[in-house]
Amino acid sequence: MVLKNYWIFYKKGLPSHLCKDIVQYALSKSKAVKAKVTSKNDKNQDVNVDPIKTVRDSEIIWLNDKWLATKILKMVQVANIQANWNFNISTTEEVQFTIYKQGMHYSWHCDENDYVYPETVNDKNLIGKTRKISAAVLLNNVEEFRGGEFEFDYRNRQYTNIETVYNLESAGDVIVFPSNTWHRVRPVSHGVRYSLVMWVCGEPFK
Repeated sequence: MVLKNYWIFYKKGLPSHLCKDIVQYALSKSKAVKAKVTSKNDKNQDVNVDPIKTVRDSEIIWLNDKWLATKILKMVQVANIQANWNFNISTTEEVQFTIYKQGMHYSWHCDENDYVYPETVNDKNLIGKTRKISAAVLLNNVEEFRGGEFEFDYRNRQYTNIETVYNLESAGDVIVFPSNTWHRVRPVSHGVRYSLVMWVCGEPFK
């Protein structure tokens, strides 16, 4: 899929004071757990693979808060039109609060699934759906950490074109992109980087 716009950026898409509240809320909600790489078995069931630090090293907390998902979804809906993707989207997954401490990172990956959610999925709204658009929200300013740069790799262009999103630098900055776009978070060298990630799903592409 060759796109004219690979991502849409919203400066201060969420107010900084709300971002601070989200960090405090998430950290008080439950204990963060090590993020894992998930795959599927031959029965289309999730299989959690032990954390592989060379691929993914971070901590996460799931936030099942509809008001937060709705705020992010509204930006995704606007981006879907603004970027001229016009994907058929209909529902969201839970919001993932992610913690990157010193040395933590997430190497090259894409969020898109190679399957549709089965009837056994917990959220019945996801049955038959697949990830189409991803949204990432930075929750603290870059002055509070070093490293942790967000980068894209446009692998479907003639030449590999890695782009660092330098304007993702302030609490509340939001980037929205198709879930099949390869991206990474570079290692954090100092401090802690907090972010939110949410995936918006819809019927499979035809």
